[in-house]
Amino acid sequence: MPGYASTKLLSGSTNISLVVYTQFLLLVSLVFAAGGIFSPDNLHVLANKYKRELVYALGLVILFYIFLTLVYGLWRILATVVLHSVKWLLNLTGTICNSSSTRTLLLDKFGINIAQYCSGIESIGIYLRGLYSL
Repeated sequence: MPGYASTKLLSGSTNISLVVYTQFLLLVSLVFAAGGIFSPDNLHVLANKYKRELVYALGLVILFYIFLTLVYGLWRILATVVLHSVKWLLNLTGTICNSSSTRTLLLDKFGINIAQYCSGIESIGIYLRGLYSL
């Protein structure tokens, strides 16, 4: 089942139970590795000593997950903003470029599409690299 779940996720499945199952197995692997390295008794002592820090870390993990969920929900808006910003920047340099409604920026001999869950921030570097390689 672990191989099946990860293979399905890598092929693009968005089944939440597969995501939770895979993350659970990763966490269990981490716990077993830590137990093998430090021994359960030492981990218990560390957990008691750093209980407050562990609770803070867990809270930050939850907040970060919520933040990422919100950002991923806004990816179309962020990708469109970045696409038009890059188009504007390129036009400032005198490079003629066009954009399509599918979040694609087209230059003379170079084009790139901002895919799902990509805000497009890294695309600025790709566009500039493509611009200077023409």
